[in-house]
Amino acid sequence: MRHLILLLLLGFCCCSSYAQLTYHVDVSFSDPYNTKGGVVDGEVIKLEFSFHDRVQQSVVKDGKATFTGTLAEPTVAMLNYKSGGVKILLDGNKYTLNLTAVKEANYFIYKDSVITTSPFHNVWREFYKNNRAQTRRKLELLDEIDLSQDKQQMTSLQRELVLLDLEIAESYKTVALENSDNYAVAYFMGDAPDFSYKNYMPVYSALKEDVKRSQLGQRLLSKLTAVRNLSEADAVPVNPISKKYIGQKMPEIVGVDETGKRVRLGLENYKSKYTLIEFWASWCGPCRKVNIDMRASYPEYKKKGLEVIGFSLDTDATKWKKAVAQDNTGWLQVSDLQASHSPVARFLNIVSLPSNVIIDASGTIVGMDVYGEALDKILNK
Repeated sequence: MRHLILLLLLGFCCCSSYAQLTYHVDVSFSDPYNTKGGVVDGEVIKLEFSFHDRVQQSVVKDGKATFTGTLAEPTVAMLNYKSGGVKILLDGNKYTLNLTAVKEANYFIYKDSVITTSPFHNVWREFYKNNRAQTRRKLELLDEIDLSQDKQQMTSLQRELVLLDLEIAESYKTVALENSDNYAVAYFMGDAPDFSYKNYMPVYSALKEDVKRSQLGQRLLSKLTAVRNLSEADAVPVNPISKKYIGQKMPEIVGVDETGKRVRLGLENYKSKYTLIEFWASWCGPCRKVNIDMRASYPEYKKKGLEVIGFSLDTDATKWKKAVAQDNTGWLQVSDLQASHSPVARFLNIVSLPSNVIIDASGTIVGMDVYGEALDKILNK
């Protein structure tokens, strides 16, 4: 009998560790301003899972749609609809998404509200709410520094900027240590501005075992391992996936700048010792951080012979131009508004953002996905 009880207990434990999570997502569209052109009844909206080959569809009826299903573990999904999308961190909870159409200039957008008791989603949402406020303040400081004519004031602003950078970096570690049992930490930790094996392996080690074993936890571990290998390499670090592009000639890029002027990027644009083309998008938070951080370093990079060009993988010209104005980088910004279908994105097999490519004066690719110390190594050669 004791053996039978033991077997039953073991069986229960095994089943519990693989328990299915049931989620329920209610979506509601409203158009109080009669903007027209939004989502209408009969349209299909999709719930696409970021790290799984899985897509759910639902037909909008009476301005509403519903998704239900099960998960083996918490994961990330995008609710995609015409003209937009909303990120949801899914676990075994109920989610209510209210999407309200509002006018902005000559176009409309959906303002979204996600109501849920999910700690997975809410920890992520609250963290990025604070993070966005810090990023806005950083942009303001950079603008104030650019406009300042007073040396003492400029020194004070630069000191505040340094402290803010430290505060932003520290916020990642703080939320991780306070939420070591939350899968959201494993999801966004890799976006930390000071992300490195030395800085964040201790943070990863402090996570609960089920978080570390999850797909999100394993993705974080893979990224930590990758940056460790890069930092230990004697040669210029190169993303293994990108190695095949090193030594190839950069193809011509055709697009428009933010004024709508047609631009052809070719050998005549690569007159500096090196040219870095930064691939980004208005909706990509980490990309916007790269823009802001690069903007602060741009004068020094130019002295070392580096020119920067931004290439957006957006599809919406208005959102792209708005982001260009907000980030105020100071370098040429180009897009063909084809997102992942852009010929250059396909040539370089860009499947995630941010990403970049470094070209020498002969138009030859000498680096790809190179940031921080890796970029400095190339410039100091």
